[in-house]
Amino acid sequence: MFFDEDEEEFEAEATLESFILVMLGLSDKRMSYTVFEKMLFNAYNSGLSVYFEKRFLPSELGAASEDVRRAVEDPIFNDEEFRYTKPEEDDRLSGGYVGLTEYGRDIAGQIIVKMKLDPETITKYIVMKKLVAEHSNITDEEILLLNFRKFPKLVIRSEIYDDIYDRRVEIAGSLLKKEIISKGTYNTLVKKKWHMDKAYGKGKKS
Repeated sequence: MFFDEDEEEFEAEATLESFILVMLGLSDKRMSYTVFEKMLFNAYNSGLSVYFEKRFLPSELGAASEDVRRAVEDPIFNDEEFRYTKPEEDDRLSGGYVGLTEYGRDIAGQIIVKMKLDPETITKYIVMKKLVAEHSNITDEEILLLNFRKFPKLVIRSEIYDDIYDRRVEIAGSLLKKEIISKGTYNTLVKKKWHMDKAYGKGKKS
């Protein structure tokens, strides 16, 4: 296969794919693309932006990255390490699923061991592991509610947004029961018309 991209683009792609491989390795289970992408977005905001060439952009499912989507669906360097599965036709939220192959699990494990032993990468490893733990038991609806509330400028208003907002009490209750959020955050999430607050913007109706 031949490519026209320059060396810097290849390097950026390789860096992102390696990061995806490690995050999947730390999770060690298949994840919905929506949860996985939001986890990477949180990584971007947690001192790991070095792995991303471009910023995340608004979408109907909140913060989104074309680079992450491309790397997951059609990897150049790690096509044998992880696999993407398209969502069912009536599935509006998951965005599909991504997980490691057996070979990928072995490779990711080797990289993780090296990261833990290297003083230059141990801090990144700790942040990655914490992020994976925080997203290991969260649903698409739950991650979307949190993302919509915290980053309204990265949301394109749609039926999905309105449905999540209308079900905010139910979804926030589930997050509280799982101890993913505090009572204070729960109260913030269930507040009426929070998407109209000037402090958070009005979003953009599609």
